[in-house]
Amino acid sequence: MPLIKYKDVLLHFAHIPKCGGTSIERYIQGLNGVSLAFVDEQYVANPPQQHWNISSPQHIDGESISRLFPKDFFTGFFTIVRDPIARLESAYKFQRLVERRIGSDETLDQFVKTRLLENVLTKGWMDGHFYPQSGFFYPGANYQVFKLEENGAEKAKAFIDAALFGNPASQQMTHSNHLRVPEGFNPGDLVLSDEGLAVAEKIYGMDFDNFQYQRRSAVRQLPEAAAG
Repeated sequence: MPLIKYKDVLLHFAHIPKCGGTSIERYIQGLNGVSLAFVDEQYVANPPQQHWNISSPQHIDGESISRLFPKDFFTGFFTIVRDPIARLESAYKFQRLVERRIGSDETLDQFVKTRLLENVLTKGWMDGHFYPQSGFFYPGANYQVFKLEENGAEKAKAFIDAALFGNPASQQMTHSNHLRVPEGFNPGDLVLSDEGLAVAEKIYGMDFDNFQYQRRSAVRQLPEAAAG
């Protein structure tokens, strides 16, 4: 939940992991006179005994935020969301290739049906990378919600610029934290079986509904329905 401050404006950005949040933070850091707080980019790199809490501050869940800050502390709220399965795939690749909390012998399908199913609602697990997106919202707050797939980062920039300055800033938004998949990575490791997809869609059911994303299981059934 990075805090963005400029003069008398204080925005709450719900940084949902694997939804373009790092790009937003980099953009804010480049704006003159704008302060960015409640962000610890070294959280994962530090040994566990030095961690301030169970997650990095930028990945704090919404219910915990509400215990730390009154809602009227902020002048505005915004976030970027993403198709739940695309986010799941991105988080899996990040945890397998970068943070290496997922081994190369564990496919996404296996992970979803075992460890994800058991731990997805545990706050701070894998620094919130798999926590449901709906859980990052300050309860009862009125958010501007942008979809990553619908030019969400640029729309968020426009919102930030208007909220802080009243007009567009000349600084450009760049894409940060892009993960390059090595040649040896097997694309088949990202394939979800019908069972795995059903588990994932149930786990993230609220996200599909709240942000109006189509479930892939419905798409898979279309050919059969047409044939029948």
